[in-house]
Amino acid sequence: MHLGHPDQPYLDQAVQERGAGCTGVYRCRAGGAVELVTSLLERPNGLAFSADGGALWVANSVKDTPSWHAFPLREALPLERSAVLGEKELGAGVQLGPGLSDGFKVDELGRIWSSVPGGIAVIDPVAPKVLASVKLGTNISNVRFGDGGDVFVTGKGHVWRLKRKV
Repeated sequence: MHLGHPDQPYLDQAVQERGAGCTGVYRCRAGGAVELVTSLLERPNGLAFSADGGALWVANSVKDTPSWHAFPLREALPLERSAVLGEKELGAGVQLGPGLSDGFKVDELGRIWSSVPGGIAVIDPVAPKVLASVKLGTNISNVRFGDGGDVFVTGKGHVWRLKRKV
């Protein structure tokens, strides 16, 4: 398998040949039980919980069409999707360059700070709209909050530190 292709088609092939037969989000229960949470997404990737802990957000890393999906948490499975945020809802601000959507975090105000193709975007899921973006010109892998308003961003062997004003 070739591991360097930016769209990573080998992952899709591996899911069909050796994996679960579908792409999905799974949870592991105490005791080891593995349960399918949802199979609604073509390429689920980053995961984060809402600020109040009541919903699971999942990034769908489909090439050229990044999107984020909310699933209210409950015991019964599969979870039902309650919101979709993609280019249709957010506009072109989620397409800053090459790459895929990947890791993201939700801040204390419920804003999504996400890797997007070519950079990062801060998304208000209530409005819904892109509040800010930073074009980094490369595929971004993850976002992490630090102390004092620091936001750390990783991608292609780099770590950037940004400062939040809020």
